[in-house]
Amino acid sequence: MTSFVDVDGLRIRIERAGTGQPVLLLHGWGASADTMRMILEDLARTYDVAAIDFPGHGKSTAPPEPWRVSDFTALTLKVMDHLTFKRAHVIAHSFGGRVVIKLAAENPARVSRLVLTGAAGLPPQRTQGQRARLKVASIGKRVKRTLGDSGVSRWLESRWVHHVASADYQAASGTMRGTLVNIVAEDLSDWLPRIQAPTLLIWGDEDRDTPLSSGRRMASLIPGSELVVLEGAGHFAYAEQYSKFRLHLQRFLRENA
Repeated sequence: MTSFVDVDGLRIRIERAGTGQPVLLLHGWGASADTMRMILEDLARTYDVAAIDFPGHGKSTAPPEPWRVSDFTALTLKVMDHLTFKRAHVIAHSFGGRVVIKLAAENPARVSRLVLTGAAGLPPQRTQGQRARLKVASIGKRVKRTLGDSGVSRWLESRWVHHVASADYQAASGTMRGTLVNIVAEDLSDWLPRIQAPTLLIWGDEDRDTPLSSGRRMASLIPGSELVVLEGAGHFAYAEQYSKFRLHLQRFLRENA
């Protein structure tokens, strides 16, 4: 069932189905609750499952100013309160991982069991080409500050953004561009050891957006966590190899139930 809730002036879309123990699904950047529908429909046979569209994604309104990870965490907690999810299992992909890493570290009583798949939050190991593009971007920003908000400045920005920015940055608009810059710049390494919830990490060994090395490092930093690697899967490992993902997910959620 689709519903909308007003949270601090933002219209947030929620997809919800099933009855039982609460499960919250958090999608990745540039995606929506729809990308996790297969998980929602599957788990709804046993659990009370909700998936949300983060602000600026899917059918939810964008924040009025650039947000940081903590803003998304605060909003997610308010949505959980609206759903009366006092404590829930959380399954998070990519950017959703950033949000729940902070949420679980700061509010351990709200997360029962945690599943991270292709989760973001650690600084990537950059290639020589990526480092070169970042240097060009830094020069471009300095030039823009020097010239101010002039026609020449805006033209130069359009040139360097086209050549050095990520696809996510180019696809974003309005406050979501500044939001993306804010969240990508944040290193969550120090938050991971504070997670108390039993944690399962499921990673594709061909993930290029959040490489397996990130998954391994997360597993080493989250106390007692388990890492499962799906061979031949990429960033959307849960969708690419759902039958395998489902087996590990169901087993993990049933442990000590």
